[in-house]
Amino acid sequence: MANSLPGSPIVGHYNEATGDFEEHNKLIQISGGKVKLKPDTVPYGFVDLNAKVWF
Repeated sequence: MANSLPGSPIVGHYNEATGDFEEHNKLIQISGGKVKLKPDTVPYGFVDLNAKVWF
């Protein structure tokens, strides 16, 4: 898995109330009796192509 990370996007949701990042959140919107899931994440960058990834 580590070899597939370089070039991968870094996205997340920053919670201003806690001052920390959270999981990949989604908003639930209900309109006209229909439920929609809307991503609530923001792109922040990507993992450098030359990154030395380890676990």
